[in-house]
Amino acid sequence: MWNPLLGDPLVGPLVAGLGLGILFPFVFLLLIVWTFAWKAIALWHAARNRQRIWFVVLLLVPNTLGILEIIYLKWFEKNENKKGTTDLFPFIKDIRGKVSARMKASAPEEPGPV
Repeated sequence: MWNPLLGDPLVGPLVAGLGLGILFPFVFLLLIVWTFAWKAIALWHAARNRQRIWFVVLLLVPNTLGILEIIYLKWFEKNENKKGTTDLFPFIKDIRGKVSARMKASAPEEPGPV
């Protein structure tokens, strides 16, 4: 028995019954990566939107395989970027506006229709 989980009285029958003896470590690793990715995305959005209560809840609630995080991202995230700006760094929009204003001011005017 190379897999110690097969000898576990709680997990062993499940692993052996599903035929996951060899695949179980890979499935388990995939679930860890899946959960970590959703938790990281949800925590980043909660922090970015200054939703402190959601941040603490998402941080302290045990892993739910990404279900709580997906629910938060789908229904409870107040996304201020939906108003029109999709910039990750809002100051870039200000710089872009100043540069385009300077370019318009320095460009020669095009003649209109005669």
